[in-house]
Amino acid sequence: MDNLDPLDPVARARDLGPALAVAADSIEGGQRIPEPLQGQLHRSRLWRMLLPRSAGGDQIEPATFCLAVEEVARHD
Repeated sequence: MDNLDPLDPVARARDLGPALAVAADSIEGGQRIPEPLQGQLHRSRLWRMLLPRSAGGDQIEPATFCLAVEEVARHD
């Protein structure tokens, strides 16, 4: 992950685009996210977008969360 700026989760989601595109068929077929991609999502902190800062999260605004999810969905 090149961009770990907690203020820009959309860019972090965009950085995962190629990995998401490669895994899309596997995700659709198996109805689960493959472990390598799970790790990438974890390292990019996308699982922590809505988690409060006091709990180690990024505590982003809901609108920004939606934009990041939209970016992930572009590659599905």
